[in-house]
Amino acid sequence: MRKKNHLMVSSIITVCLMFLYGWFGDYLFNRLFLLDVIIFFAILIGFFICLIFAFKKENRCSFWVLAAGALVFLLFPFREARVRTEFILYANARDKVVEMVKSRELSPDDHGNIKLPFRYGFTSDEEVHVYDNDAGDTIMTFWVFRGMLSGSCELMYADGGEEQIKEELRPDQIESIENLQGNRSDVQILY
Repeated sequence: MRKKNHLMVSSIITVCLMFLYGWFGDYLFNRLFLLDVIIFFAILIGFFICLIFAFKKENRCSFWVLAAGALVFLLFPFREARVRTEFILYANARDKVVEMVKSRELSPDDHGNIKLPFRYGFTSDEEVHVYDNDAGDTIMTFWVFRGMLSGSCELMYADGGEEQIKEELRPDQIESIENLQGNRSDVQILY
């Protein structure tokens, strides 16, 4: 009986680690890629070890906990949920950065990137990209996730809204645009 409890506890811990990885995996990927790969495979190996023991011991509860956890891990849109959560949490800080860019307190380098001060380090790589900052015509990106080959996700601020974003980016770059509020959009990028 006691081993079944260990297996159930191990299964629950594995599922919790899967959820944590689903939520924070993009941060690890952007900042510590090698550690991200190690953690991913460690969780995957732990999952399969628990699954094998659940089959061997015929522990249905552990099996169903693992199966439900795997299903949620595969189907739950962690990145989209995080985008919406961060949109709400960092709205004031993001507005402050937009005002600082418009007033030229923060200015981009030759490539359009601005390294944010520490207290504004809420983007995935602590940078924003300014496409354009003319009088009354600002468009800039707050990175949520920068994919290596594709799958990048960004919150964009554009004075002209969605139309200005479509003018600035090539059509083949945009996977989807969703207007979140006013001049702010969630943009899925294919580069």
